[in-house]
This record gives sequence, structure tokens and C-alpha cells, in this order.
Amino acid sequence: PNATQPLMYQKIKNHITPREIYAQKLEKEGVIKSGYAKQLVIDYRDALDNGECVVKEWEKTEKVNMHWAKYLKHDWDEPYVAKFSKKRLIELAKSICAYPENHEAQGRVKKIYTGRQLMAKGEKPCDW
Repeated sequence: PNATQPLMYQKIKNHITPREIYAQKLEKEGVIKSGYAKQLVIDYRDALDNGECVVKEWEKTEKVNMHWAKYLKHDWDEPYVAKFSKKRLIELAKSICAYPENHEAQGRVKKIYTGRQLMAKGEKPCDW
């Protein structure tokens, strides 16, 4: 996605997270003290780094738990036909690499598509 939308992904990368936005809102409203949310993150990270349990309490409920018996001791290797003709593969590869001639593709996208077109022709090793 970054190859096709570099400006959008740069903006997303530089945008503060929802957690940070909410923490700022709570600080502004006086619900929490300044720096409290940041300290929670630090404490949580430290607990993970030290191998501590970060789930304070586990409550077993039937709503969450699942009965797995019907999935156990089951033969999941059911036969199926996996044939796919080379001709059809090449047709599909060509069609998904095509875009209108009057469309100017972004540089990196154009390079990817050109490479895939060469792969479809057998002129470049497959690296899909």
C-alpha cells in the first residue's frame, strides 16, 4: 500500500495514535494528570519486558469459551483438484497487470506492474 499511496501513508505515519488523542482529551478535561497515560504505557512495556503477567484477572465464561470437540481428531486433509493450467495463469497475470494507456501510474507502481508483465511473459523469474 505504501507504494501506491506514499503521501497518505506518510501522513498516517506522522499522525498521533487514537490512544494519544484520547489521553490528551482526558488530560485536557482534568480526568487524568499530565503524563499519567504515558506512564501507563511505560509500566506496561516494562511488565512485558520482564516477563510479567499483564492480565490481572481471567474470568472464564461460557460466552467466550468454545467447545472444540467437533474440531478435534478430524481428518482435515480432504482431497481436492488443485490443477491450474499455465495458459489460464498467464491470461490472469496479463489481465491484472493491465491498466488504461491514458493512465499515468505512479513510478513505483509502474515498476511493479512492468516486472509482473515480464514475469507473465516468462522473461523474468516469478516474484509475485
